[in-house]
Amino acid sequence: MSENERPVGPPSSTEEQRLAAIAHGSVLLNLFTGVGGPIVALILWLLYSKKSKYVDWHALQALIFQVGVLLLLLLLGGVSAALWAVTIPLLYLVVGFCLLPFALGFSLLTIGVLLGGLVYGCAGALAVLEGQDFRYRWIADMIHQPKP
Repeated sequence: MSENERPVGPPSSTEEQRLAAIAHGSVLLNLFTGVGGPIVALILWLLYSKKSKYVDWHALQALIFQVGVLLLLLLLGGVSAALWAVTIPLLYLVVGFCLLPFALGFSLLTIGVLLGGLVYGCAGALAVLEGQDFRYRWIADMIHQPKP
């Protein structure tokens, strides 16, 4: 499927459009709750999987994307925390200064993934609100695409 094709037809109502945008935009809840975004996307996906192919498609994409970003953040955050836990006590020795760039690098990478995930999810919400179709790169190609 080319990137310009719609995997599902256009929304049949503005309510469907708004619900799809909420699924994508729920990524902002992760700033306050940690896991609120995937929970909202999961609820929308479960409630609308039989009612609306449009909401189903966008909520499933948002759910997979947000869970993936959350798992990546947990992994990178864990590595960052472990590096800092080793680096700080060893700063009195030369070894600590050698580990410092790695600890800083993983911390910056973690922040970059967090901000990138927020921006990408919000871009999806805005695109859907403007009537455009939105596909997360790689995720949209991996999941089953419903017929319009």
